[in-house]
Amino acid sequence: YFILFKNSRIYALTGNGPNDLGQNNDYNQPTRLPFDVGCSEPNSVVSMSLGIMFKSKKGIYLLTRQLELNYIGADVEAYNSQQIMSADVIPQNNLVLFTCAEGLALGYDYTVNQWTTWTNHNGFDATIWKGEFTYLRTNGQVFKRNATKYKDGEQKYSLKIVTSWIKLNGIQNFQRIKRAIVLGDYYSQHIMRM
Repeated sequence: YFILFKNSRIYALTGNGPNDLGQNNDYNQPTRLPFDVGCSEPNSVVSMSLGIMFKSKKGIYLLTRQLELNYIGADVEAYNSQQIMSADVIPQNNLVLFTCAEGLALGYDYTVNQWTTWTNHNGFDATIWKGEFTYLRTNGQVFKRNATKYKDGEQKYSLKIVTSWIKLNGIQNFQRIKRAIVLGDYYSQHIMRM
């Protein structure tokens, strides 16, 4: 399949196309897929193992390999107004990363179907270079992701994790929490506050 996007439509095209001499073209007429969305930002289109992700006027969608459309951007709807500058797959982390013009990056972990946001990633464009995520910032600097360092350039940054609500149940919704444990890996010196 070849997938063709318009602003509010999606088409599929089958065939192998012409040979090197321009002969034997077996492309069929494009078939409109029965969806009411298209791609509003061409820089948001990214091919990944589950299909093709893209941003429409309604949010971020996944067109699966079976040509089914899934809305997967519900958790990041608050960022629909942001202009996507690039979309890349970081295969080591099972992550699709969308960089935005306003300095934010939206990350989608396609193994666990979870979204994350990264701050301070305002840039013109990004790519995977020598296996690492690399992006061009608006001030002309080039940043390359380093999986062994946990700094933003040479500056420290904070990580904020929010858990889901703890549901109280039982007699009149009364419960006690006597102990909480944090489970993780220690990679570098840090201060943890809970």
